[in-house]
Amino acid sequence: MIFAAYLVVSSSPSAGLIRLAVNGSTQCSGRVEIYNSYSYPYYSWGTVCDYDWDLKDAEVVCREQSCGIALEALGSAYFGQGTGTFLHSNVDCSGSETSIDNCRYSSYISYSCHHGRDAGVVCSGKKTFL
Repeated sequence: MIFAAYLVVSSSPSAGLIRLAVNGSTQCSGRVEIYNSYSYPYYSWGTVCDYDWDLKDAEVVCREQSCGIALEALGSAYFGQGTGTFLHSNVDCSGSETSIDNCRYSSYISYSCHHGRDAGVVCSGKKTFL
């Protein structure tokens, strides 16, 4: 079995950056990570806790990543455990938002979640790089 590692990053209107960090088979699937630009001088990538994580939430991430529609919303660190702070938990998207930051969520919940609960997505598309 061959695994490739990809890191796909796109801008998010309010937080700055969101990425799919994976050791998987496509550029449009992976662990959802958000850049923490609010903790100067400790900027870092953080993860999303899978509490209440569902297909509507994954749909927003796939759209934000230009990766088509969401096929799966995965939890339990399906794509491996991340590091850093949990920046979003209990994400509640309608599915029509342009960014995960436009959804309702709890933030900075590092004490009530652990990296065995990192959220991930599988999207239908494939990134094209110009």
